Amino acid sequence: MAEQTDYKRIPYGISDFRQLREEGKYYVDKTMYLPRMEAVGDFILS
Repeated sequence: MAEQTDYKRIPYGISDFRQLREEGKYYVDKTMYLPRMEAVGDFILS
């Protein structure tokens, strides 16, 4: 029988941090990128 691995699910459309934690969803903290994003201005993608 194949080994089952528990993966965290990607939280599409969820913006409530408490809900992410309680439901064990996948979360990546990108706080360190905020200054870079603000320095770019209004257009991040081209």
